[in-house]
This record gives sequence, C-alpha cells and structure tokens, in this order.
Amino acid sequence: MSNFEISKVLKIVDNDKGMARTLLEMTLELGTIDFNEMKRLTANAEFDAAGKLAHKLKSSLATLGFNSISEMMKDLEHYSKTSVDPATFETKMENLEMALEELFAFIRHSLASDLV
Repeated sequence: MSNFEISKVLKIVDNDKGMARTLLEMTLELGTIDFNEMKRLTANAEFDAAGKLAHKLKSSLATLGFNSISEMMKDLEHYSKTSVDPATFETKMENLEMALEELFAFIRHSLASDLV
C-alpha cells in the first residue's frame, strides 16, 4: 500500500499498541491542522511562517520514522529561509500535500485495521 511501516512506530513505543495508536491519532489530527495552516500561509505568501510549521512537522514525523516526508519538510523549511520563488514554493507544497495524503491514508488504514 505505501512506503510506510507500522513496525517503526511500534518499535519507538516498545510495542505499546495503545501508545502507538495515540501517537498516530495525534499525528493525523495535528498534522492535518498544521498542514492546512501551511497552505493558508503559502496562499498569503507568508513563506517564513509556513517554514516554521514545516520545522514542527518535520520533527514529529521523523520521531515516528516517517523519514521521507520529514526530509520533504526539511527541504521546505530550508527553502523558506532563502529568496523564495512563490511558484517553486507552491510546487514543493503540492508535492508535500500528495505525500501527506498518502501518509494520512496509511495512518487511517492502520487505525481501522487494528494494526495498532
């Protein structure tokens, strides 16, 4: 289904499925809120503020072993600190949105399938 592995999340929490479930639910909820805010900030050309949210999400995603998306957040964060081309920033956001949609679908599937 995806490039994500629930085993990484379980390893982080010493196979505590309740804790894994809580972390995944929080990632889904807060990640959605933060990314929607990043989209709003991008639409308003507030690239530095969007980059700060990318930093926050980067750390959370890396902690759970979702490294590919964490790296995309890191790239966006660094790009937000340079002379930002709005079209390039928007393209990076679109790519990130597709990756996050895949991750969030994985999380929803994992929670619904009682994998955690």
